Amino acid sequence: ELDDWLGSLRQQLHNEIDYEREAAIGDRVAALVAERREAFAERGIRYHVPLRHARYCGDTVLALEYIDGDPVGSPAVAKLPLGRRNALGRAMLELFFLELYDWGLLQTDPNFGNFLIRRRPGGDELVLLDFGSTLYCDEDFLANLGSAIAAGQRQDREALVDALVGLGCLREDSSDFARQTFSDFCLQLLEPLRPPQALPREHLNRRGEYCWGRSRLMQRVGRQAASSAATRHFTTPSREFAMIARKLTGVFTFIAVLDAQFNAHDTVHGYIDDYADEGGATAP
Repeated sequence: ELDDWLGSLRQQLHNEIDYEREAAIGDRVAALVAERREAFAERGIRYHVPLRHARYCGDTVLALEYIDGDPVGSPAVAKLPLGRRNALGRAMLELFFLELYDWGLLQTDPNFGNFLIRRRPGGDELVLLDFGSTLYCDEDFLANLGSAIAAGQRQDREALVDALVGLGCLREDSSDFARQTFSDFCLQLLEPLRPPQALPREHLNRRGEYCWGRSRLMQRVGRQAASSAATRHFTTPSREFAMIARKLTGVFTFIAVLDAQFNAHDTVHGYIDDYADEGGATAP
């Protein structure tokens, strides 16, 4: 397993410095965003991929348009009205599902430095800066991840464990403790994606909307993971599990920093429904 981890890290480092590969992926994402720009705008969601100056690019240089924007944790973003912060949070969440189920790729590095927020009166933009750690997803991965998310929404532990086995996050012969530990982690991590009636009431505002910052979800998930790791039965997570968990925690932390307040189920439900209609995951 250690060799598998090291091999994955080695490949990721190679990808990070392969500027021609990153340029190609960036061009593809820019085209995909442009195709649906009007549809996104109708829902208050706006993405921007910096223009690439091809004449100045090469195997050691990636020259991009300069963007004057703010990091998510900046005072300027914190002062935005709640409605605008909610729109940015929804854009970040939907980006995750767009990557997986529309684009067939996954930007695996959720570092805040890979995003900027360009404040505009007509609609703020989420600027996508870095594609070096992007991976292409195969159908089996997408099928099992879709099943895992759908099972998490339904809080169906048995189906979730089956999906985690399919993802390589658990083995067929994994101990009962490992199955319990990893499924508990996922069920808690996927809390914001549940149907409104299944959300913990203590984390909702007066309108019944999930309060991403106030919920302190990441702190709760972290405490649970630390408690599990402290036992003698702890099993080292697979690289697949670590990648997915890191991506989701990054997305959710970004939304929490925005102090957004909205329910995610409807956004996620559309992607899961469409995927289920195509023969993938079972819709919640």
